Amino acid sequence: MFRIVQHNLGVILLLLLSSELVFPQDKQGMAGSNYLSTSALFLNPANTSDSRCFLQFNLMDVGTMISTNIAYLPKLNPYALMFGASPPEPVPKTTSGEEFVQLRVDAMGPAFVISTMDFGAGVFTRVRSNSMAKGMSYDAMMQIIDPSSDYHNAYPEQIKVNDVMIGSMTWAEYGLNYSKMLRLEPKHLLQIGGNLKYLTGINLNYKRVNELEAYLVDSTYQVIRLKASDKYNDPVWNSGKGFSADLGFTYKKMLNNISNYYVNSKRSNCKFEEYKYKLSASLLDVGAINFTKGTFQAKVDTTVYTSEQDQSFTGNFDDYYKANQPILAMCPSALVLQGDYNFENRIYLNALLIKNLIPDAMVGAQASNLICIAPRYETRTLEISLPLTLQRFRYPYLGVAFRVRTFVLGVDNVIPFVVPSNTSHFGVYFKLGLSLFRNQACNTKRMAVDDCRPGLKRKKTPRKVKQGNNISKKTSLKKRIITWL
Repeated sequence: MFRIVQHNLGVILLLLLSSELVFPQDKQGMAGSNYLSTSALFLNPANTSDSRCFLQFNLMDVGTMISTNIAYLPKLNPYALMFGASPPEPVPKTTSGEEFVQLRVDAMGPAFVISTMDFGAGVFTRVRSNSMAKGMSYDAMMQIIDPSSDYHNAYPEQIKVNDVMIGSMTWAEYGLNYSKMLRLEPKHLLQIGGNLKYLTGINLNYKRVNELEAYLVDSTYQVIRLKASDKYNDPVWNSGKGFSADLGFTYKKMLNNISNYYVNSKRSNCKFEEYKYKLSASLLDVGAINFTKGTFQAKVDTTVYTSEQDQSFTGNFDDYYKANQPILAMCPSALVLQGDYNFENRIYLNALLIKNLIPDAMVGAQASNLICIAPRYETRTLEISLPLTLQRFRYPYLGVAFRVRTFVLGVDNVIPFVVPSNTSHFGVYFKLGLSLFRNQACNTKRMAVDDCRPGLKRKKTPRKVKQGNNISKKTSLKKRIITWL
């Protein structure tokens, strides 16, 4: 089989259709949480400046999402799979011409975030892998993956596809976060933040098939027409290097005056100010990786005709490939819009939109396209969310997520856990960390206004006062103005 189509397609599909249990990166269930600063910075880096967690350490954070519209697993029972049962055989689905298979894995390593005064800062490590196949039906995929099987006997022996994209990229990130809180008095708050990331490339595969026509002859496909491009590298650590950045803004309409509001600080007695609603926007993963080790790339544009007497031609495109030439691959840039409404009874409603900005014609990874509406109940110790997601803006899935302090567990599609059902989308995410929700300095005696205003000197009470003076010997605490913001 020719390299240009075979190299990565089978891996993507087999991961989808034969995994016993697959574990999403966006973690929609906890997207609006005010207590997960080490996770919130990935959707909007401005979130760390007004987190309700003073210090947070990430120990483990893993998520995987897999989704397709070309096939489904009938009557999937995740509990049975956990105890060693074999997954059901996939069943092809009829699509509307926008076929896709998507697999995403995200593993966050050690990370640390501090939120205090009017700023947030942090460091983080992360490994990510994004894979996507578009434009090919389940039947065509199975014929390409295993033409020697009996599967193709039930289908035409001709493959004819147009505008197919197959891509995957795996890389590691080492990042810095900083965000700032700006008070727009009296009840308006603006947060600005950014992440800067150094990237280490591991693996790249990018196939773009503009035209393909082939016939099955003696368990081998004979290529008649092919116009395509192929860029990939041999997987190896540090095969590429690059940089990327995130930029985010958040506006909050506060419930009270915030002129002297300091987050997790003794200056405002570590009291949080609630918002009525918040609106945020961010640009994520703006950058690229330059792969330089073990690279191969080719462009093929050929038409081959075979006569009835000569059906032995097999497409051999090795001569088209050039080795060890740099390949620039784009990161999965995305626009993220988010809103959060506070019902003032510990119940919130979060809305999230993620729009991929990398077209199929560009080499690199692509972000998810989704809309999510997630009501949640939130306290410092406990949080529960029910995210309703439209994957690719059209495929609905109901999930559930819960948090106990810094332990998080969530699934994107909860229906198979309730009743065995046909499943073509599944995702699981898990997080474990350590949090210091309250600044320990706040356990001491609270400070008064004169103590917390920068640039002001505290007034001293005279040791002796003359008789008749209206100043009392001891100033009553009840008459001192204390800022509680």
